[in-house]
Amino acid sequence: GIEVGMVVITGEGLVGRITEVGLTTSEVLCVIDVSSSVGAMVERSAMIGIIEGYYESNCRFLYTTGFNDISDIALGDSIISSGKGSIYPYGIKIGTVTEITLDDASRSVIATIKPAVDFNTIGRVMIIKSFKVE
Repeated sequence: GIEVGMVVITGEGLVGRITEVGLTTSEVLCVIDVSSSVGAMVERSAMIGIIEGYYESNCRFLYTTGFNDISDIALGDSIISSGKGSIYPYGIKIGTVTEITLDDASRSVIATIKPAVDFNTIGRVMIIKSFKVE
């Protein structure tokens, strides 16, 4: 009953999504993989952006402000899935902001995210087989 595209989580938060299914195993694209992207938002301010995999088991939260304003994001903010794009359901914890930088060239804010899930010690996961898009 497992299919490509299903979401994988732990009790701590988002792991990723299934990209390949075999007879007894499945492959998961984790949120920390550099080829991964997830619609996300800052839980406190509801600011929407994109999470991308990044080096050293971290993620980056990217959004374009059009201004040099970073008031919608702060160190320690929780980042959750936005539910936009119909891949990941709304509200799954992705991680916590540990660093914020401003890219003047693209007028974007880039926040480094420490994932909620410890990818070095994952023992068990849960698979969301379906969810209602609102």
